[in-house]
Amino acid sequence: MDFSKGMPVGVHEVSRPSANYHRSIWGDYFLDCVSDSMIINPPEWKQVQDLKEEVRKMLMAVHDTSSEKVELIDKIQRLGVSYHFEEEIEASLQRMYEAYRECNNKYGDDLYLVALVFRLLRQQGHFVSCGRLYNI
Repeated sequence: MDFSKGMPVGVHEVSRPSANYHRSIWGDYFLDCVSDSMIINPPEWKQVQDLKEEVRKMLMAVHDTSSEKVELIDKIQRLGVSYHFEEEIEASLQRMYEAYRECNNKYGDDLYLVALVFRLLRQQGHFVSCGRLYNI
């Protein structure tokens, strides 16, 4: 290949038109002030840690196949803070999956709860059949 001009032979440089946007009247103001708002003082940090520990205890206190546990896991995931509790959620969902494999129908005829368990287990990567979970 001929790289005398910096590009291989047969490859053409594409020229793209510039949009010629005007500079923002704000400049870099909002880019600079973001870093100041991310600083957490020690009392706030302690409060965050205490709340995380409280949620962790809630996850461990509730029985694994109860509707409260399923809804708690769903709410934690929907809030976007599940990364703080990955181990606890994984262990709980693993126990739910084991109960599913033993054909223990703990969810009765509550279609909402069955659908929620189905989604949570599928998202975690477990193979579940909706018919077996709902006794269809």
